[in-house]
Amino acid sequence: MTPYLYIVVAAVIFGSSGVFIKSAGLPATSMALIRMAVPFVLMTAVFLVRRKRFPSFRDRFMLLASVLNAVRLFFYFAGYARGQISTTVILLYTWPVFAAAWSFLFLGERLSRRHLFLFTVAFAGVGLITLDKTFSLSDQRFSGVLFILLSAFVYSMTIVIFKKKSGSYDPLETLWFQNMVGVFAFLPFFITTRPWPMVWQGGLATVYGGLVGVLGFGLFFAGLRRVEASRASFLTYIEVVSGIFFGVVFFKERLSMQVVAGGSLVLLAALALGRADRRGETDGPPGKADRPGNS
Repeated sequence: MTPYLYIVVAAVIFGSSGVFIKSAGLPATSMALIRMAVPFVLMTAVFLVRRKRFPSFRDRFMLLASVLNAVRLFFYFAGYARGQISTTVILLYTWPVFAAAWSFLFLGERLSRRHLFLFTVAFAGVGLITLDKTFSLSDQRFSGVLFILLSAFVYSMTIVIFKKKSGSYDPLETLWFQNMVGVFAFLPFFITTRPWPMVWQGGLATVYGGLVGVLGFGLFFAGLRRVEASRASFLTYIEVVSGIFFGVVFFKERLSMQVVAGGSLVLLAALALGRADRRGETDGPPGKADRPGNS
């Protein structure tokens, strides 16, 4: 497999997340625990087998990113459980808009009129999706939109932190840190939640954790070593295509013209922001990470 194909396959795997989440039917806290526990346990085992020193807990930025990642995944699973897969996977890609804003605030990047225009375009797209006739303020799918936007918002903060610290940690250490806090945070909820997951639910969630948390990110990081970050980020948009495909095939979802129009605005704005940032890479520190984990 070429490194480009690694990233394409990883993006397709990421796009399958909604199928596992909806099929398992677990509470967001239970799904989050299993999703984070699988890679965390495997990474811990690798450290022990290789006799590799564990990352230091003194890095407050990485600990903060781990906390934020746990919060993000709770919103992520709650959003997927309440909304359509196709709409949810589109809204996830508002994160480059939020990340550009955070980069301006914390990394000192220049915020141009082009950025402000693209922010407006992206949120106009979100408005079109949210105001679609299939939604109402009391509709469960409307709360799903809010949860997934919160997930994208929090994810954009972790993006900035992980990018800032990317030179200090290898991919295994990053994955370990990424999942560490969530495992201990969600464990009490998992133990006290009744009814406990059935065997098939736990098995499906475990497969999901291994498929996305280990194989997906393993392929992505393997490809990223030999592919420019800008091109890798572009290829991850295949996640949107695969997510919509899985939603149509497995759940017979249909997209209204209003959602198609709004989604197009969101994705075009995100792509244009990525292109603008690639042009400015030589002028300052990049504002977005190489995608340390959206699923």
